[in-house]
Amino acid sequence: DKDIDIYNPKKRKEELIFQQENIEVLKVGLVIVGILTLPVFFFLKPLSVIFLFALYLLAYFYSCKPFRFKEKVILDSITNTAYIFALLASYYEIKGEFPESIILFAMSILMMGMHIYSAIPDIESDTKGSIRTTATFLGSNRSFILVTFLWFVFAMVMLSKSYLFFVFL
Repeated sequence: DKDIDIYNPKKRKEELIFQQENIEVLKVGLVIVGILTLPVFFFLKPLSVIFLFALYLLAYFYSCKPFRFKEKVILDSITNTAYIFALLASYYEIKGEFPESIILFAMSILMMGMHIYSAIPDIESDTKGSIRTTATFLGSNRSFILVTFLWFVFAMVMLSKSYLFFVFL
């Protein structure tokens, strides 16, 4: 993302922009972490491994070619629902089953909203870097409206699964 990060002041102040000489160190570090993490997979249920592998793949292809989902309107947000895969794997490991599909839906739209919300401050720099995201496509105001809608739906779904739902009716 270094071609886009140069337009983003947040990347220079709050986050580290990797210089080319640091990329090799990062690659070695990722390989070491991957090797040290690999034994954990042997203790997990196969379905949990699939969810975690899917999370890693989507995280990789979010930023990397050939897919680079971060540059695709709507897909940038949809692929961020992959964050729930780690939660699903954990839940499955403990309970041996998955949460209700309505809960999965609610968790997914929560993640989509979080992604769009976090992309709003980057609209200007992403536009300068010629990146087309959901936030750049919608603009700031419509992005806030969509986030509000998604989080409202999330809250209503979660509330409907609670005894508190009847208190607010």
